[in-house]
Amino acid sequence: MKKNPILIIGCIIFTFVLVGILIFPEISGYEWGALDGNARFRPPSGEHLFGTTEQGFDLFTGIWQGGRMSLLLALVGTIPYVCFGVFFGILEGYFGNAAKAVVSSLTTFMYAIPLIPILIIMNLFIAHFEVDSTMRVILIIFFYGLFSSPVLYKVIKSETMRIISEEYMRAAEMSGTGKARIIMRHLLPNLMSQIMVAAVQFVSQVIIVEVILLFIGIGFPMGRIPTWGNLIPNLTGANTFKEYYWIWFYPIMIVMLTTVSIKLISEGLRVRFAQKREGQA
Repeated sequence: MKKNPILIIGCIIFTFVLVGILIFPEISGYEWGALDGNARFRPPSGEHLFGTTEQGFDLFTGIWQGGRMSLLLALVGTIPYVCFGVFFGILEGYFGNAAKAVVSSLTTFMYAIPLIPILIIMNLFIAHFEVDSTMRVILIIFFYGLFSSPVLYKVIKSETMRIISEEYMRAAEMSGTGKARIIMRHLLPNLMSQIMVAAVQFVSQVIIVEVILLFIGIGFPMGRIPTWGNLIPNLTGANTFKEYYWIWFYPIMIVMLTTVSIKLISEGLRVRFAQKREGQA
């Protein structure tokens, strides 16, 4: 199989990000959340590599520690996206008309819902029950993944219909093998390439969405729990954008670095699986 430089570069960059998230907060020498009024708005230096925030927090520590929660939220959003998208895609693609009426109507309804307005409404509804901010954000991201799943459903349905038309699938059905066994042994393994690529792509999407949600009032407030989302829009005042550039520059750069690496991995996986299929043809 040919070398895949896109996948290699993406994996190297993402590995660096993961190592930084796990190690750098522990060795930075600063604890996020410890207020220091004398350290407000300090520029990048040997003491504070990425400078400090308007609260006096060490930004280097916050960025790498914030990556832990941001990637956790990305996982929370990706799980329902993959599970529901794959389930509904196989259900309609494999069982056809028996499931089409229900699945197609449900996914069309979910696909038609404007996501941002519905997430705002959900946030207000959940807040009514005095759910703490951490759980509220987790639920919002979960629902974002759930209502985004029709995108994957369409891909999986189309690929399922293609796979079941193959001779080996027809042979398995004619041999009397149960449908559940056919799905687990023949269908799912052949769908894994599509699932993996879609899941990796969606991780980067959720990272960006978490940042966007902060701007409309949904997310972790700046303070106890840092995330890449709440580190970016934490400026106040008319001139701070230019004067204290490091406060927004470094969080945006790490988000860009992470999402680009994930997209490279996704594209690399797509190319790798395409090469594998060509080799088997």
